[in-house]
Amino acid sequence: MSKPPLAIFTPLPPSKSGIADYCYEQLPLLSRDWDVSVVVAKKARGTPIMPEGVEVVALKDWLADEERDYRTPRLYHMGNNTHHEYVFEEALRRPGVVMLHDFVLHHLVTELTLARGDERGYRDYMERDHGRLGGAVARQRERYVFSEFQQFWMPLNGSILDNAQGVIVHSTWSERRVRERLGDRPVARVPHHFSPPGPDVVAEDRAEARSLMRMDPGKLIFMCIGFVTPPKRVDLTIRALSRIADRLPPFELWLVGEAWDNVALDRMLVEHKMKDRTRLTGYVALERFQLAIQASDVIVNLRYPTAGETSGTLVRAMGMGRACVVFDYASFADYPDAVATKIPLQTTSTAGLERALLELGSDPARRESLGRRASDHVRAMHALPRCVNLYTAFMRDVWNLDR
Repeated sequence: MSKPPLAIFTPLPPSKSGIADYCYEQLPLLSRDWDVSVVVAKKARGTPIMPEGVEVVALKDWLADEERDYRTPRLYHMGNNTHHEYVFEEALRRPGVVMLHDFVLHHLVTELTLARGDERGYRDYMERDHGRLGGAVARQRERYVFSEFQQFWMPLNGSILDNAQGVIVHSTWSERRVRERLGDRPVARVPHHFSPPGPDVVAEDRAEARSLMRMDPGKLIFMCIGFVTPPKRVDLTIRALSRIADRLPPFELWLVGEAWDNVALDRMLVEHKMKDRTRLTGYVALERFQLAIQASDVIVNLRYPTAGETSGTLVRAMGMGRACVVFDYASFADYPDAVATKIPLQTTSTAGLERALLELGSDPARRESLGRRASDHVRAMHALPRCVNLYTAFMRDVWNLDR
């Protein structure tokens, strides 16, 4: 029996997008049940070798084959950044199943409209999704009266959701909000998968990983991983560690990822006397990223405000057995209390974070126990085959395909 065709619209590595890595990891399993074509904005040098039965097609070549374009079911991986511009436009042009990685799409819509001088287009999206209030906010923004928080409170995802044949999300938080708009239309919650790194990617143990990362083998390593932006609340981690530094064993803070504003970050580290204790790596490729996680003791993964995303870096860190600290908020609240240290959402006080970091930093057995429970949970509930099977079952139901 021949496999049904499936067109997946997503960026791929080497795109600096976590979604690109996420999709690439799923392709070998998806290709067992589907005849997969991955449609990218344009082919890039360094695109990884595809699994057998998977082709990569540039968008212009895909659209040139009108019959294929018309008859092939589509899966759109929708993120809130310009890597997904063409995905957004295609999802509006032709309906399909949307994997909504970020509930909020406001930042992307801003790039597609205001960043290109299209004030009218931005206002249209705002009025369509948020009525008179949206229009008023858009007109104020045209006059440079604007708060960054507005982009989180007004998600601008209505055009994508309304045109979707079905929607997949990762978290209970996002599922509840999508269902509020779509009612009885198909919505599925599929956990963000965990793909264990192979032995050729990581070290034999933490000690070897630290050697390869050139870390001090005797220090406690706190780590924030991923693109360093204001919503990641690295400022809270820096402040908290500064306040409790004299009550902890010798430690370093590693920021593994590209910084949004190096000047502001450096100023913050100097202000809180954390510059000598902090190491900045800049952007690192996935293999080194995983090596850094293996070398760490405690991962701090705080996000506020949230775009409704589920942190792939957090899933990876927990699956690799690391003790993690998160806000008990939004998608992060889905994790059982026993598998992560969940602290109250506080953005003006570091009291809760200080307590969590002191408890974990002072107690190696506690860190190891938390990490083991995290790994067991993620490797069961977020297992890659389980998540891909949930994708396939949902898409077959939406498109009424025989199993």
